[in-house]
Amino acid sequence: MTTTHAPTLPTIAPMPLQVEFQPVVDELCRALERILGDAIDSLYLYGSVARGTATVGSSDLDLCLITRHPLSIVQTEQLADLCTTTAARHFSVSKVDIDCGTRAEVLAEKNHHSWGYWLKHHCRCIKGDDLGEHFPLFSPSRDIAIAVNGDYLAVLQGYRQRLQETAPESHIRRLQKEASRKLIRATNTLRPVSADYWPNTLEEYVSFAIEHHPSSAEFLPFFLQHAYTPTSGVAEFCAQLETAMQWMQQHTR
Repeated sequence: MTTTHAPTLPTIAPMPLQVEFQPVVDELCRALERILGDAIDSLYLYGSVARGTATVGSSDLDLCLITRHPLSIVQTEQLADLCTTTAARHFSVSKVDIDCGTRAEVLAEKNHHSWGYWLKHHCRCIKGDDLGEHFPLFSPSRDIAIAVNGDYLAVLQGYRQRLQETAPESHIRRLQKEASRKLIRATNTLRPVSADYWPNTLEEYVSFAIEHHPSSAEFLPFFLQHAYTPTSGVAEFCAQLETAMQWMQQHTR
């Protein structure tokens, strides 16, 4: 009797860091060590810098910081300031983001499909104990999609609120990009339970969603464009976002 195993998802391939981003990564590591010291459990890169596909001057630098205990308010404020000042000093990155969690949160059973999947398949450990090694390879599943993007409604409502507040044009465009990407990836929460395909690029997410939910073609091309090159005013974008959120809620099951 032959047993069929579900395909597993790819992990980040080991490779040298792009030389253009080494200085900013090194500086952040030193700064985090200075601010947090022994509180750091492990540090990871994710996104285009981790994959070795980043573009100098336009890519974000994304990190996951895992600590041994929750950060204090002062430490959280220090990290926010560190992200802002580091991005301002290094032209190689457009923005620095640090997502934080604790070792206990990562290893908690309830976070198996969120933190476990994320560290195993999207992150590259650059300091400390690689907690991704504590998890098996994951296979495509709706559970993962929901664990990672099931918060889409609250997140998108937050983007809409910030867009409707007065902000510089450059900030508006960034928020439109981020909201568009969140929405596109959130469509994977509607994936068929039996599907063993897993999208990687934004284009793949859009194609997969339209294949299984053809009516999403009414709005997803708009957000795919705005994920790269936003052109709409705030009112038009927010109206489209509201339509998409309503559609998502109607199709959530």
